[in-house]
Amino acid sequence: MEKYSFFNDVDNDRVYYAEDFAEYFIPFFTNGIFNNGCNVIANNDNMSVNIEAGRAFINGYRYYNNSSKNLTIENADGVLNRIDNIVIRLDLTNRTITTQVVKGTFADVPNAPDLVRTSTVYDLRIAKISIPAGTTEITQDLITDTRFINSDCGNVISPIETPDTEKLFIQIQTAFDKQLNEMNATIKQFKTDTDEILTNTNENISNKLSEYDKNYETTMDGYDTTFQKKLTDYGLDFGTWFTKVKNTLSADVAGSLLTEINKVNDRVDGLNIPTKTGDLTNDANFIDKSVSELDNFYDKKQIDAKLSTVYKPKGSVNTFSDLEDKKATAQVGDVWDVKDTGMNYAYTEAGEWDDLGMTIDLSDYATMEYVKKEISNSITKALEASY
Repeated sequence: MEKYSFFNDVDNDRVYYAEDFAEYFIPFFTNGIFNNGCNVIANNDNMSVNIEAGRAFINGYRYYNNSSKNLTIENADGVLNRIDNIVIRLDLTNRTITTQVVKGTFADVPNAPDLVRTSTVYDLRIAKISIPAGTTEITQDLITDTRFINSDCGNVISPIETPDTEKLFIQIQTAFDKQLNEMNATIKQFKTDTDEILTNTNENISNKLSEYDKNYETTMDGYDTTFQKKLTDYGLDFGTWFTKVKNTLSADVAGSLLTEINKVNDRVDGLNIPTKTGDLTNDANFIDKSVSELDNFYDKKQIDAKLSTVYKPKGSVNTFSDLEDKKATAQVGDVWDVKDTGMNYAYTEAGEWDDLGMTIDLSDYATMEYVKKEISNSITKALEASY
């Protein structure tokens, strides 16, 4: 059936009704609110909400509220929860468009009431009000804004069609969730890698300490064995020398001893000790080539290059933290002593400090001076006993 409008009336042949005007505007505007109006807010410190001023369009009919409107929310239950709807309702039977509270049903897990959309009543839901059991005041966190959900209300921002902001929101939320999941996965992997590195580091440190302990014990055993052997050798040499001296000395002990000393001095004076390389004699043909012809020897430049990486004592610092400050000017081979631990550290090509070991306390061992003194004392006692 063809319809058209609007023309001037001639003898009552052009009669128009309100629904004709509504039908006229439907192609130009979709249902919803205009310019983000009709916001639901809670600032009354009681069981009520305010609907801010705004306009709406429902199936060709206009709604306009030019001031804030207060709506009362029924009291909460003491045990069960409830969700109410705040709607802008078109009622063709009563010829009204008003904002109303549609009360929900009490339940442990409640749902908002279904929207009423019939041939005579049509609802735009602009908010949901959550009313937990025992609620005595509606606060803003209990209000869910549904004005921009097209299936509930929508926002009239174009004379042709309202953009589907719901799909855009879902797309943004999906991208955010994906990014968040990727970040959480990265953090989890980082923690796993860090735990593995720490575990390996602890194992390496433990193995290194065990190796140092073993090497230390081996070294100290070697020192002790060598020292004991030296003491034994000194004792044997002294015993042999003393026996010889005792057999040589006659009744004139002083004279005989002086004679032996003079013999030793004569032998020392008779030694021809070279003072320069030109005095050396190649009697064993040890070197029979010039330096440039030697295959297994280094020249001065090569020796200097080798010596550049030899450990170079630089001094002492109080703590390892002080040693870290030396990195800026450190050279490969620099060695520093850390006083609080007694450890020595060398600077490596990798730019790190490598521990060389700690100071060994040899205070319980006899020194060379002590041994010489004891030998001298023993000689004196032996000489005194021979008189």
